[in-house]
Amino acid sequence: MKNVLYIVNFFLEKIFKVNRAKDIMINSDKFDTSNLNLGNTFIVNEDINVKKFISKIVDEKLTIVVVDKKGQTKGYINKNQINKYYGKKRTT
Repeated sequence: MKNVLYIVNFFLEKIFKVNRAKDIMINSDKFDTSNLNLGNTFIVNEDINVKKFISKIVDEKLTIVVVDKKGQTKGYINKNQINKYYGKKRTT
């Protein structure tokens, strides 16, 4: 039964293009963290939908820190990633 649910969820995500944070993040080893501090970051779980935090990037100009369930940093999302994934019209 779990396998059937997994397959159904997989196809629903592909059809409706549910974008999770881990789908568009830059891996932590490839991201320049020299300009980051606590005041310009926002932490989200890797499975959260991008639509729930995209305004943090666009309006508040924050960098998103993507973490797993254990709290380990997996990657980062900034305005450049949103531009690449959604196009410039989303961030202007």
